[in-house]
Amino acid sequence: MSLDSLVLYPLLSSSRFSGPPFISTLVGPDELPAGVTDRYVELGIPYRDDPYVDPAVLESDVRLALEVYGLNLAVDSRSTYVLIDGPLAQFYKLYPRQGYWLDELALYSSKRARLIKEAVDRGKIVAGIAKRVAFTDRLPEIPDGSKPVAVGPVTIAGDVKVCSYLLVGRRSGYSHVVARVEIPCGTVEALGPRKLREFLSAVFSSYQNLALPVPYGIYVADRLSKNITRKIVELVELTAKTRGLLAVHPGELLYG
Repeated sequence: MSLDSLVLYPLLSSSRFSGPPFISTLVGPDELPAGVTDRYVELGIPYRDDPYVDPAVLESDVRLALEVYGLNLAVDSRSTYVLIDGPLAQFYKLYPRQGYWLDELALYSSKRARLIKEAVDRGKIVAGIAKRVAFTDRLPEIPDGSKPVAVGPVTIAGDVKVCSYLLVGRRSGYSHVVARVEIPCGTVEALGPRKLREFLSAVFSSYQNLALPVPYGIYVADRLSKNITRKIVELVELTAKTRGLLAVHPGELLYG
């Protein structure tokens, strides 16, 4: 992965803005600045009309709008691999679920599933990498010094049928889950056992060889996006507040 392959959104140097909103606000002026929304991105319903809306919903709405936008770019790119930071199946459980937000999540889920299926149809290898894996006592015992193993698959039904694997390694005398890798079952069948093992081994190596908490591509994108956001968020908030916006929640997108 090189910096030349990274896509930053929004482009601050651009004189024209085109794309999903990246800032949400509960209350704003009649004419909002470009890139700002005061309503659900998919539903078009004003946030203030939802009695259950809260800051988590405002932040999550623009975050998912950016994720779908980025996924669309990745599907149309020349890249063979599409790695998503988080699960493919039942991703909506990561977000608050009440009010109009439930309907908004359903629309995002449908769009997400359509793009993943399109990527699979184009021969791309799509994988969701879940870092925060709940503790399980059903792990195989791995001798010290042995190679890591992939436990699975567990099939998860949904808009996209997913095969889930736990990457299990050995550390301090105990078996531990490095990550959960979710792959569309259609891709698993197309890869076959040997290529699937090679792919899962590559994912594991991208963690362990560089001592990173996530695969290298996701790590670089995450770190760069956070650094850039820290530098511009104060400017964004100051500009937004001078235009009468309240409860401003910036989002960011950087992928490679």
